[in-house]
Amino acid sequence: MPTSVLGQIILIAALALIALAVGGALFHRMQAQNRRLTDAIENMSQGLCMFDRRARIILVNCRYINMYQLDPND
Repeated sequence: MPTSVLGQIILIAALALIALAVGGALFHRMQAQNRRLTDAIENMSQGLCMFDRRARIILVNCRYINMYQLDPND
């Protein structure tokens, strides 16, 4: 295998490893941020219900479910 081809393969492999490391770090940061947001929503004293533009419920917290005696599995 010519040296230039081997060098390109090594460079591509190194860039792929860097991309995986950066992607993993971003994934963990997003996971932590989502956990904080979920904790904040679930610990609100108010019931929260969010709708999308088609008027479908996309998010409720436990307080909302308890207020209206809804089944949490629905």
